[in-house]
Order: sequence, then C-alpha cells, then structure tokens
Amino acid sequence: TCGSTSAGVLKVVVGNLQENIKQNKNSKTAMSPAHDFLTDFQLSSLNIDVIFQAWLSRRIDKDNFDLRFATCEWMANNLEYIANHIPPSHPREFVETPFHISPITISALVMSTLAITVTAVTAFLLSGIPTCQSISAMRLSVRKNSQIEFVNMLLTGLFFVTLGALLLAMAPSKGACIASAWLLNVGYTLVLVPTLVRVSAIIKVIKAGKKFRRVTVDKKK
Repeated sequence: TCGSTSAGVLKVVVGNLQENIKQNKNSKTAMSPAHDFLTDFQLSSLNIDVIFQAWLSRRIDKDNFDLRFATCEWMANNLEYIANHIPPSHPREFVETPFHISPITISALVMSTLAITVTAVTAFLLSGIPTCQSISAMRLSVRKNSQIEFVNMLLTGLFFVTLGALLLAMAPSKGACIASAWLLNVGYTLVLVPTLVRVSAIIKVIKAGKKFRRVTVDKKK
C-alpha cells in the first residue's frame, strides 16, 4: 500500500536439493515435483502482510495457533493461485511395489501359524469334547484352580492376536490391514483385562493375609 511495490519474499532451499534431483537414477515420472513447485511458487510481501494481519486480528493465541490458522485460511482462500504452480502432470506415475517373500516373512508366517495351532488345540482340550481320561483330569484341574471364563477370554484374545499377526505377515490389502488392526486391538484387550482382574484379586488376597483377615473372592466380579 501507500504506493510501494510488491516485492517477492526470498525462499530458503537446501543447496543440494537440485543436485540430488539431477543425479537421481530413478525415472522422472517416479520423482516428486517438489523442487519444481518450490522454484515456481512465489509469495509476495503483500500476501505476507495479509497473513500477519489475520494473525494479529484474532488476538487469541498469537504465539502459536493463530499464525497457523491465518496461514491455512490464506491458503484455503487462494487455492487457485497455489494450484497454478503444481505441475500439470502430477501425480505422474503410480508404482505398485510387489510383495516379496523374505526369510523374515516366512518365519513370521510359520510362528503365527504355530501359535494359532497351539491356541486352537488348547481351547479344544479344555472345551469338554475329548473323552480321554488324562485329558479329562487335566481339564478338571484347570476348572478347579482357575475360573474357566477367564481362560476362555484369554484363549479367545490369544487366537485373535495370532490371527492378526498372520494377516500382517501376508500380502497387504485393504481388508487384511483393517482386519489385522481390529484383531490385534480386540485380542490384546481380551488378554490383558482378565489378567489384570486376576492380579488385582491376588493382590487383595495377599494384603488380607498380611493382616490375618479372611477374604472372599466373588467369582462374578
């Protein structure tokens, strides 16, 4: 204003950015157009003044959020100006990376499959289906020494966790990513919650024993 001309604001760019782009062995279609955008984009002093005025006019949090809000607001109001500096060929090329089966992937698949098998066999032995005498005695001992509801929750949680680990080791897809995240979160919840409840009950019994008091653990809680 006041007859002064609009001057471009100097830009600070890493010196070896252009050199790295020129020496890059990848194809140009697979490279980011960030350098071209930075070279063409120019923000004048008038635009800076507009952002500063919007920043100071808010008078809420001038040291942090207000400046970010004012900058984002200016960019939202000037999207056409910013879009003109984006190279018309961007995005240039989408490259799909093939899924490689490495030794680590094979080990993860084997371990997760083994864990699923052990969890399933343990749940089967405790389910009451086998009629072998030794298995029935083991199942009866588990039912006496621990609440079977907690054991079932633990086994269910472990099964979900191992199944989620198996999906993570397989070829990535949208369904596998969503299912693995859901299985891992729910599985760890089912594993940790019964464990914390049992530990709290044990601590309660130990504290009562130190004071020579009788304590009754409610199996419903």
